[in-house]
Amino acid sequence: MPFWPAKDKAQKRWIEDPGSLGFGYWISLTRRRSMSMRVEGGQVSVGAPLRTSLKSIREWVESKQVWVRDKMAEQSLQLAEVPSRRYCEGESWPYLGEERVLRLALGPRANVYGDEKHITLVLSRRSKKTQEEQAAELMSLWYRQQAQGYLEQQCAFYAEQLGVTVMEVKLRLTRSKWGHCTPQGVLQFNWLIMQAPKSVVDYLVAHEVSHRVHLNHSASFWRVVESICPNYRSAERWLKGNGHKLVF
Repeated sequence: MPFWPAKDKAQKRWIEDPGSLGFGYWISLTRRRSMSMRVEGGQVSVGAPLRTSLKSIREWVESKQVWVRDKMAEQSLQLAEVPSRRYCEGESWPYLGEERVLRLALGPRANVYGDEKHITLVLSRRSKKTQEEQAAELMSLWYRQQAQGYLEQQCAFYAEQLGVTVMEVKLRLTRSKWGHCTPQGVLQFNWLIMQAPKSVVDYLVAHEVSHRVHLNHSASFWRVVESICPNYRSAERWLKGNGHKLVF
């Protein structure tokens, strides 16, 4: 039995928990060849090819229910580990694995600057925004400024070692990826990575620059990564185990 009458267009539908699974899930029908499943934020999403029957999808989801529940439990534990960041005097914020203490001041115009121990936010007396709104914007600006400069520098460093070019370095606050390399040589990074230790940040840059040699994750690709970042395994483990703690 077809999932929906219209079979040549992408479809999306919510399936309520039948009572035996312990979770409901979204189904998306698209032009794909196989089914996939994703668990994020306590929500389950299933991707399936067009013309897949609802019965086939349900049976496949039921076969994955143990994995889904394990994934949900894992994410619940991670959620409990996520730190709560505040924009107040004396609060510590991580930068390249070290702590910077937040300082607040008032001035005629908003500004932000830092040194080896502090991040100073100058809040504008004239702004109609709350102090917390101003502080959040300034902190975001400071991290992005630091990320742009440092990541561009490290991209150039590793690109020179490999004899490749990097067209551009972009920043985005993404949910699922820390970095990305396009076929054209544009490298994209989540600027929250600047809260991680320097060795982890450098690994991420080495990883993405290595995609300028191999745009895949083959054994050859990992050999290239290791040639410019010998400690990549430990850095990758750190990111997988602690990446959820890098928040804004």
